[in-house]
Amino acid sequence: MVSSQGKEGILGVLEPGDFCGEGCLLGNRIRVATVTCIADSSVARLERTNVLRAVRENTAIAGFFLVFALRRVVDLRENLISQLFDSSEKLLARALVILANHGGNGGSNHVIRNVDQEALAQMIGTTRSRVNFFMNKFRRLHYVDYDGDSVAVYRSLSNVVLYDDGFGESHDGMSVAC
Repeated sequence: MVSSQGKEGILGVLEPGDFCGEGCLLGNRIRVATVTCIADSSVARLERTNVLRAVRENTAIAGFFLVFALRRVVDLRENLISQLFDSSEKLLARALVILANHGGNGGSNHVIRNVDQEALAQMIGTTRSRVNFFMNKFRRLHYVDYDGDSVAVYRSLSNVVLYDDGFGESHDGMSVAC
C-alpha cells in the first residue's frame, strides 16, 4: 500500500490458494492495495457476479469463503497485535519464518527468494538499515544465511520465534499476557 504521504508498506504475503481483492465482493469500488508476485504464480480473475452467485447457490462455496474471511481477520488481528507490541527484531524474525514456511517442504530450512531487505523493512514498518543490522545478527546466530537473491531460514529461528521471548522488550516496555 502507499499512504497519502507516499510511504509504502507491505501488508502481507499470500499463500497458494489465497484470494486478493475480495473487498469488491462487498461493493468496494476503490482499490486500496496492489498485489505483486514474488514467485512463479498462476492467477485467475473471478468475476464478482459469478462469485456472488456461487456463494448464494452452493453452501460448500459459501462455507469456503466464510472460513477464508475468518482466517484473514484472525491473521490481520495477529499482525496488528504484533506490530503494536513486538520489537522490530521479533517482527523481522516472524516475517522471515512466515515467508519461509510458504510452500515449505518440512525440511530443516526453507529458502526465500525475490525478497530484499527493503521489502522486509516495508513488511515490518522499519528501515532497511535496521533490517540489515538484524539480518547480520541472525546470520551470526545461525538463524539465517543469505546471498544476493535468497535467504535460507533455519528451523532454529522458528524455534526462537515460537518458544523464546529473547528478542527484547516491546516498543513501550510493556508485557502482554492473554
